[in-house]
Amino acid sequence: MKKSFLSFIVLSGALLSVSCSDDKQPWEQIPSSPITGNDAVVTFNGDRSYGVVTVDTRSESDAVVTLSNIIPGYPEITIPADMKQSGEGTFSLSGSTSLATPPEIFPMSKTDASSSIYEMALKGTVSVSGKAQIAVTSTLTSDAQSNFTGKWIPEKMLPVSAELIEHAPVVVDIALKGQPEKSAELSATLSLLGGLAFYNCIGALDLQENGSMVIDYSTTIDLARAMREGIDQNNGIYKAITDFKGSTGRNLVFWYSHSPYLMVTPYIPNISYKIDVDNGKNPNLNDGAVTEKLEKMLADLSAMGIDTKALMSTFESLNSTGIPVAAAATGSSLKLVIDKKMLDPFVSLLAPALPTLDVKLKDFLADPANAGVADILTTQLFPALGITSLQDLGKLWEDGIESFTITINLVKA
Repeated sequence: MKKSFLSFIVLSGALLSVSCSDDKQPWEQIPSSPITGNDAVVTFNGDRSYGVVTVDTRSESDAVVTLSNIIPGYPEITIPADMKQSGEGTFSLSGSTSLATPPEIFPMSKTDASSSIYEMALKGTVSVSGKAQIAVTSTLTSDAQSNFTGKWIPEKMLPVSAELIEHAPVVVDIALKGQPEKSAELSATLSLLGGLAFYNCIGALDLQENGSMVIDYSTTIDLARAMREGIDQNNGIYKAITDFKGSTGRNLVFWYSHSPYLMVTPYIPNISYKIDVDNGKNPNLNDGAVTEKLEKMLADLSAMGIDTKALMSTFESLNSTGIPVAAAATGSSLKLVIDKKMLDPFVSLLAPALPTLDVKLKDFLADPANAGVADILTTQLFPALGITSLQDLGKLWEDGIESFTITINLVKA
């Protein structure tokens, strides 16, 4: 009798559970638990992205979609979405939101901005079986684009006269303490070599309206050959001796305008994951988290002698805004300027690692495969600077250089 009664209770509970489930509206059966891996097929600006999707259904026509570690530079964003049943057990989603915070290099903190930077739009579907297909697109606001949007290529004139200097791809201006003549000579040498390297390494800088900075670059750069064949003295121009088949692609480096700066954010998690995927890792194993990678990077830097606490302190402000590069666009020309003041914090933090880097550089230069680069460094660049090692360079930077400016000149493609 007791067993029969217990069986009756269990059966009644099961029937009641089924009855309650049947009473639920279809939209109420959409799971609220996180959707990850292959169940969350998400694209950002057309490219596959990985992380966690959570759909909080509020009614048969309203939902809130939370994207965690999916949108590069943002640990989490929520987008209110209109929802409509589009098939049996499937619902379409459509929504948008504005973001007033810039993307972060590492998704660690949030900083408020005075105006919107991005407009985000979401479209997709979610099913009662817990599968989501989401497409998110971004557009920089007009203020955040300024007049920087477009594809830019390096200028090509040799920096051999005052008239042509404005049209050289790279112009270096260095002032050594008490040595004006050597400063002028060194500036000319560094400008010529810097322009040669830049012109043969970088094919184009594409500042897209979605906020991605796409860089076309050479995958087969040969600086030694460039020294021999990359300068056309008859016409006073640089020549590219290779093609530019490499591309960073979208969603690795981001930009926005904050006058008078072009703010640049290399998004470390995506760069790291791209390297992993290129090396054969299954991208579906990603959840967008970066904690372990960050901890390993800090441990590696600490082992090289770098004060990681000071590094992170310096890094925090840049992480929440991006890296500022002074920029000015006039008509079809874009000028980027980097000076000693901008570089000083990084050089001072890097200084303790210079002995370790000198060892690595020595091994690099000893490799026959790097003979061309070794020749340029040891017979031209280092002698021009009056140094023999990176440690010497660190001392020169701290004690011998009054000012240092690099100007990159670009034109519309």
